[in-house]
Amino acid sequence: MPKHPLISLPLDIPDLRVLQTELTKHGELILTVERTLSSTTCRRCGRSITERYGVDEPRLLRHLPSFGRVVYLRIRPKRFGCPWCDGHPTSTQTLDWYDPNALHTLAYERHLILQVVTSTFADVQAKERCHLCGAAWHA
Repeated sequence: MPKHPLISLPLDIPDLRVLQTELTKHGELILTVERTLSSTTCRRCGRSITERYGVDEPRLLRHLPSFGRVVYLRIRPKRFGCPWCDGHPTSTQTLDWYDPNALHTLAYERHLILQVVTSTFADVQAKERCHLCGAAWHA
């Protein structure tokens, strides 16, 4: 019997595949994921484009906790080149489950908001081990 039996959990994020799982020395779970869709919309002309042009820099996003562990999703959004626009600009695949400027998923943001309904900001920060939570709420 293996030391760490594996189970499968739904992330409730459409079109996403888990490529790798890691458990850090601090007990945090990092899931390396990728979007399974093979196209995006050109940021200039709005057409659907499928010509792959690599991947964006990796992003580490805080996600919903599981089994008392802090969970992060590591993603490198796919980039695509537009064959129709002058200069063939690239566009990064957009993902509707997080804001590109955020450090967390929208599901985690909703989770934090629900926690604050019955608690203080300081309590939620302590429970979630989230040092950036207070700054984000007061911005």
